[in-house]
Amino acid sequence: MEDRHKVAVYCRFHDDDKIKNTGNYLQMFPEHVINRIKKAKEVYTRITASHPDSEYTRIIFFGQESIEPLKQYGKSIGLPDEKIDLDDCSDIATMVKKLWNSVRNNNVPPRVYFVASNWQWVFLDPLISIKDDRYRFYFEGAVDERHPDEIEMDKKMEKVAKIDLKESRLGSMLDKVGGSVSENMKG
Repeated sequence: MEDRHKVAVYCRFHDDDKIKNTGNYLQMFPEHVINRIKKAKEVYTRITASHPDSEYTRIIFFGQESIEPLKQYGKSIGLPDEKIDLDDCSDIATMVKKLWNSVRNNNVPPRVYFVASNWQWVFLDPLISIKDDRYRFYFEGAVDERHPDEIEMDKKMEKVAKIDLKESRLGSMLDKVGGSVSENMKG
């Protein structure tokens, strides 16, 4: 069964922000990562309330550390365990490549909702702005109240996500032209 909605949560954080071994999730992880999980919960709730095919929704936590405890936190705030997957990534570009490879050949390309800190949209903008009817990418920004110096350090570790759409765009244009010719011939 192919997913029709994917919520990709960017959970990578600085090496300085090591997972703290406490029983309190809010103390285990940096606040900006917790805010992303909360935003993913909002997105998931919105999808299940507004789409009749919401049972085909998947939530993926991407991170560089052992993020199993984040899955436990997601479950504690109401995300269904069976819908959460974990994946490894070192940066936003790696997350995007993994998602692109998982959706580009689907029979029913899903809507992909990227959840990251509100300032990280610039790294996803080339993907979000794709004008191809077969793919739908969205950005959901979470609050990141860290000091600007910390955010600047994170910015230096990221690079703009790029994917190769050359074949897809050509195929899409041919599909549109073929559809238009077919419509004109009908009538």
